[in-house]
Amino acid sequence: YMEKLGFTYDKVKEANPAVIYVAISGFGRSKKYEGPLASRLAYDIIVQAMAGLMYTCGGDPKGPPTWLGFALGDAGTVVYAAYAAMLGYVNRLKTGKGEYFDISMYDCMMALAERSHNVYAFTGNVVTRGPDKLIAPWGPFKCKDGYIALIVPTEAMWKKFCEIIGHTELLENPEIQSGPGRGAHMDDLIRPIMNEWLSDKTPKEASEMLISGGFPCAPVQNAADVANSEHTKKRQILVKIPDPIVGELTVVG
Repeated sequence: YMEKLGFTYDKVKEANPAVIYVAISGFGRSKKYEGPLASRLAYDIIVQAMAGLMYTCGGDPKGPPTWLGFALGDAGTVVYAAYAAMLGYVNRLKTGKGEYFDISMYDCMMALAERSHNVYAFTGNVVTRGPDKLIAPWGPFKCKDGYIALIVPTEAMWKKFCEIIGHTELLENPEIQSGPGRGAHMDDLIRPIMNEWLSDKTPKEASEMLISGGFPCAPVQNAADVANSEHTKKRQILVKIPDPIVGELTVVG
């Protein structure tokens, strides 16, 4: 579209050599690095699918891939674009020169899917959907009337977790004293014990017990929970703005 309008970087640079030009597209616009997808239409769901994000989302490894639930392809890309513009501005303060930035949604989503691409680059393994096989326990777990999210990132945390839930006998099993070991035995050894411990607790009760023991844990919250959270209110991140049609609106600041 910018080509049709006559507002390409080369054209704008003729009028203002110091211009900082940030071009956002689905698959890149730089002629030097043009790929075969350059002219293809892109929406958030398209780049989530193509950059490897969607493939890893979903609880069941045999189930379908899942959209993330929010437009990261859009929101994440503009953060990179803003960062590029700021880098260009800082550089111009030093050199007096403008710059062209080619921001591709596809590239940005690949960067945000770093775990998948790093694991493949270093091991040749493809990260898929379902529970993590290297760090465990990890993920959402069902309580009496909702879910909590937790992660056991270290062996010290594993020890603390077993103490809090009252199952220190798990520490005596040599097969589950590492992340991959626990990942291999989540369903047959660890998950049944966790399910039993969580079955009579609300997310708030379970997370408070774990947090009080110095363990990373949180209830899985919906938008209403977040809006009414004391932490959200103290941070003042939800702000009220006037709208000429519907009146006052509450938005994320």
